[in-house]
Amino acid sequence: MKSNLDLIKNFIEWWKERIYASTLIIYKLISDQDIKSKQKYYRSFINCMKNSYKNIYTTATEDVRMLLNIKKLKNESD
Repeated sequence: MKSNLDLIKNFIEWWKERIYASTLIIYKLISDQDIKSKQKYYRSFINCMKNSYKNIYTTATEDVRMLLNIKKLKNESD
């Protein structure tokens, strides 16, 4: 799982000028269709970061870091 995350991370770093990652699209792809709240979406990351298994909380932490970097880059470009 870590190697998959590294592969995605490298791909995004190399192609970040051409990639737009909408949190709403990601939210719809990984969440239940009945969940409407972005707050629940972010809470799911927090719950994963509280998990006792290292591979779960490290992956969740890395995902949050990448999402925050994307959000920061988007705000800088606006």
